[in-house]
Amino acid sequence: MSAQICRCGHPVPDGYLCRECVTLLWRALNQMPTTLEELETTRTRQARVSHSGGAVSAPGLPWHQGASLVVEALTDGLWALLRRTQAHRVGTTEAIHTQPRPSSTTVEGISQWLAVRVEGMAGHAELAEIAQDLVDHEHRAWRVIDRPPELSYAGQCDLCGAHLYAVTGTPVTTCSGCGRSHDVAMRRAALLQAASDRLVTAREAATALTTLEMPVTMERIRQWVHRRRLLVRGHTPDRHRLYRLGDIIDLLTAEITRTQTASLD
Repeated sequence: MSAQICRCGHPVPDGYLCRECVTLLWRALNQMPTTLEELETTRTRQARVSHSGGAVSAPGLPWHQGASLVVEALTDGLWALLRRTQAHRVGTTEAIHTQPRPSSTTVEGISQWLAVRVEGMAGHAELAEIAQDLVDHEHRAWRVIDRPPELSYAGQCDLCGAHLYAVTGTPVTTCSGCGRSHDVAMRRAALLQAASDRLVTAREAATALTTLEMPVTMERIRQWVHRRRLLVRGHTPDRHRLYRLGDIIDLLTAEITRTQTASLD
């Protein structure tokens, strides 16, 4: 009986994953929390936003679409691998890890639970296919991760239109296109004003505003909706709620003002 051929092209005498791919899967799972953390940093950087129906481009929110798509692919792949590994009841020789499900639903907990089962996954064609897709997504992730993370987006230069980045905590940045100096706070205020009518999900709003030094959480946004202080303006094709960014900025600004006033009393 001839040996199976791994998707990478190497022969597999027993199972569906070669030794190299088993190792790559084990590494990908063990560094999954770090990979997703780095992607989160990358996808909070600037993405250019165009108004539909016109040629004029407005300053973009700090959102890296490529990184966002890879995050979705990685998390979907991780959950798919978890579900199918449980369905196949893949075990491990390490007695401490024989529980039928992860002890936690965090990325770290799921990844660790799966990592000690990579040898068992290699014996199932379905799991081998999902696992190799996950490794491919992990390789894509590190190709799109953008560094350095200490830089944050500060809008566009009024003079030449170049995108501006500022070192976190510095009040002034210099345009790399024309050399003009810009007040970072003023540029970010202009950026938020230009994007105030943009419809965003809670995750996009929380990520963008936190990057622009107006920290807000997804849970805070959901609380505003529950208290009927924030209107739902629409839905994405996959039914995620959409909110007007300016409405969230107004609510956040009001809360910051109240907190500052209370601290002075």
